[in-house]
Amino acid sequence: MVKEFETKAFKIKLHPNGLKEILVKKNVILQPEDVWESHQLSVEKLLLPRYYVLLESEENSSVSQEAKRAVASEEYSKHAGALALCSSKTTENILGNLFLKVNKPKVTTHFFTDRNQAIKWLDDRILEDR
Repeated sequence: MVKEFETKAFKIKLHPNGLKEILVKKNVILQPEDVWESHQLSVEKLLLPRYYVLLESEENSSVSQEAKRAVASEEYSKHAGALALCSSKTTENILGNLFLKVNKPKVTTHFFTDRNQAIKWLDDRILEDR
């Protein structure tokens, strides 16, 4: 059964297989405390050693530099098996690829413009790790 939660900054869906869908809400700038809140929810509610993240955002939302550093950190990677950043917006595509080059996340991370491809890639990572 999928577990769903909502905070002021994001909506999250936790799937029994470890897939974690995060949607940053409209007009929100995701902050490090949001990253760690999502992390804590995942660890407590999934009860699995690793989760696999699909990160998307609604209109006029973004991720702060500090939040990007949190996602790229060693601490975050202890429980994250893979991270799929997904957006069809050209500017987010450029920024997502820049994030990969600058922040060099510790967890395997890819940027996608197609949500279904992102989920398939994450499902493949889940199967590889089991």
